[in-house]
Amino acid sequence: MLKGIKTQLYPTVKQKIYIDNLLGSYRFVYNKCLEYKINEYTLNNKSIGLKDLGQFVHQNLRKNPEFAWLNEHNSKVLFQAPLDMLDAYKNFFVNHTGFPKFKSKKDIQSCRFPIDAISKKGVVGNKITLTKQLKKLKIACSDRDLETLQNTKIKSATITKEKTDLYFCSFLVDVPVEKIPEPTNFAVGIDLGIKTYAVIRSDNQTEEITNPKFIRSNEKKLRKLNQGLSKTQKGSKNREKARQKLAKFHYKVECQKEWFIHSLTTSLVKENEVIGIEDLNVSGMLKNPNLARSIQELSAYQFKRQLLYKSVKWNRKLIQIDRFYPSSKLCSNCGWKNKDLKLSDRIFKCQTCGLEISRDDNASINIRNEAIRIYNLIYIGKSSPEFKPVGEDVRPNQLAGEANFVESGRNL
Repeated sequence: MLKGIKTQLYPTVKQKIYIDNLLGSYRFVYNKCLEYKINEYTLNNKSIGLKDLGQFVHQNLRKNPEFAWLNEHNSKVLFQAPLDMLDAYKNFFVNHTGFPKFKSKKDIQSCRFPIDAISKKGVVGNKITLTKQLKKLKIACSDRDLETLQNTKIKSATITKEKTDLYFCSFLVDVPVEKIPEPTNFAVGIDLGIKTYAVIRSDNQTEEITNPKFIRSNEKKLRKLNQGLSKTQKGSKNREKARQKLAKFHYKVECQKEWFIHSLTTSLVKENEVIGIEDLNVSGMLKNPNLARSIQELSAYQFKRQLLYKSVKWNRKLIQIDRFYPSSKLCSNCGWKNKDLKLSDRIFKCQTCGLEISRDDNASINIRNEAIRIYNLIYIGKSSPEFKPVGEDVRPNQLAGEANFVESGRNL
């Protein structure tokens, strides 16, 4: 099983200079290959592939006396640049991520070391030897990840320089398949919110996860740092210092948010067999000026992405409920639908059975019940004994195509 391990690098002054030069050379080769491919298509209507790009790098760049400094670096590393450029083209045509852009030294910089460019010495203690020029690079990570790096073969390594001027190295290693932990609960329904980050309904209880609001709780500090940056003169050393302070603070906030989401998603996937989540229309919700900042702070896409790959890893069933399913408007007890429910109504009151319950709690129960229903229809092949479809808005379901991921559809 392939696994990625991210470590922080602590290079010496000499190693920093070499890494910066390597990143610059990598960026240069990438941009030259992109320019060559664009020009060939524009002028000659010719699509350039990997073979032609390899010859271009070897003949026009490395053998050119004007670019003799490229020969100071490992050729196998530099030849990864055209591969990255072709991947950018593939993402443009397949995933519609936008046309490939020229790299800038002001952006996050990275370069990849393939398996045949990495020294066989690997990780010894807390130091890694990549090439002759990068010997005994000090790394920092958890003890478990360090032990994994010491005892497994590294497939590839990617050095990254962030805008904070911090260096990281991500390793791809092949590790044995982990033992799948037994879940303690059958199903869970998750309702994401603003005041409360998530209301989680498991088999027997409801848990509310407080929203840390990492960005809003640090607004004063961010405002002060931005003001300090704006007062400095462009191109001055003080401006660079102010920029680094701001970048490092943003990095700190992002690390806090990432740790929070990782902890929550890991516990959810390990403890539950079936996980039900809503398909939120995030782009549409961001158009509401009163909720845009709060919605953006949720990182709903990151939350869903982590649930998906961790569900595949631990063989769980992640079920995404159709965005038009009225989880907040349906009574979780009898199925009555309150069509006049407003966003300001925080208590759900059923006019049929008299149930009074928190709006978010009611939604999480409905999400869990709908997830169980879909699970039974697809994996068991029969209706759920715990839940019968209620309301006219309950739709049929479809398999999304990804392992362990089911999405409730509308048009089947």
